[in-house]
Amino acid sequence: MLTSTFIFLHGVGIATERRWWREGLLTWQAFMAQPAVAGVSSEHKSLYDRALVLAQSDLQDGNLGGLASRIKKHEHWRFYDQCRPNILYLDIETTGLSPYDPASVVTVVGLYRNGRTLTLVRDETLSTELLQAELDQCSLLVTFGGTTFDLPYLHAHFPQLRFPAPHFDLCLACHRLGLRGGLKRLEQTMGMTRNPALAGLDGSDAARLWMQ
Repeated sequence: MLTSTFIFLHGVGIATERRWWREGLLTWQAFMAQPAVAGVSSEHKSLYDRALVLAQSDLQDGNLGGLASRIKKHEHWRFYDQCRPNILYLDIETTGLSPYDPASVVTVVGLYRNGRTLTLVRDETLSTELLQAELDQCSLLVTFGGTTFDLPYLHAHFPQLRFPAPHFDLCLACHRLGLRGGLKRLEQTMGMTRNPALAGLDGSDAARLWMQ
């Protein structure tokens, strides 16, 4: 999907991108191979070709961060196929709702990649070094609500952490599709089920259990 993405080109939106796809311009290479494209001036064609050459170079060099900086965050789902082997799913638990509350701490960081779950627990295994080691192996970070909660919390409590780009927030993606509510409600909407013993638990229960 990534090499079929044109929306980072200046003035190109989803409608234009889809029109190009219908016209057979399905990849960067296909676009650059065309001497002319309907509706695109020769000047813009040259500019687009140069931008695509740079994008291709970034991809070949593994500089996904460079590409991600040009593509709007809500479109970072386009990195999925390219990054699949190294996608890291991240979720945290805390004792409060604000990362700037001095009494609130990160208690657990849950990480999932390639069928492996790793749970980092405060005062046991949770540290900047261990968390960074996991993030460094990641080429696409996926969260649910991480843009407004998980990442700001981790930034505040582990200020030396470096986060990979791109980052895809499933919560924002659901909103674009008209799906509202928390993760458990959305799971039910989509027919997903959890262990009945866990079905009623939420973030407040995680904080309560931690205190106990």
